Amino acid sequence: MGTDKGFPAYKHPHLVLGAHPSPCLHHVDCIKERLHTMDRLLNFGVIHAATCILCGVQVETHEHLFFQCPYTSSVWREIAKRTRIFWPPLNWPNLLQWAAATLKSTKTFGHNLAKSILSTTVYFIWYERNNRIFHHVHKSVQSLGDEIFHLVRTCLLEQDQNKIPSRFKSIWSLPET
Repeated sequence: MGTDKGFPAYKHPHLVLGAHPSPCLHHVDCIKERLHTMDRLLNFGVIHAATCILCGVQVETHEHLFFQCPYTSSVWREIAKRTRIFWPPLNWPNLLQWAAATLKSTKTFGHNLAKSILSTTVYFIWYERNNRIFHHVHKSVQSLGDEIFHLVRTCLLEQDQNKIPSRFKSIWSLPET
């Protein structure tokens, strides 16, 4: 599957943006902190340095990559500003616990949207990290935030617009029905 408007190719966007926690391998590995971050690769003897490719300063651990890195912290702030959904400043296990307790309804539009934003942002951060490592392509925080926002918006446009509350339509620039 190719790319559309510069978005990463992803064969099953409904798994990333679905109403239920994503069963795709990336998210399972992410939830269980099994992604091949630099610290893990260093422990496996695959690489000789574990510096984060996004900030170039700290050791790339799962926690650092997704939440403590200055670059990804800025991405989360950009997404919060654009979507008006603010995440509590928690580490990964506590954020998952918070999300499971707070966003448990599959019938509430806002809960489903927040879960979609969470999983999409995590996916795009990992994708950006890999693009920098393997293709030497760097995106600004603004550019990555735009891609995340537009992918979620595209998925929202494919939904029944009558089921989307008007306050979300204005945030996401969706047509009024």
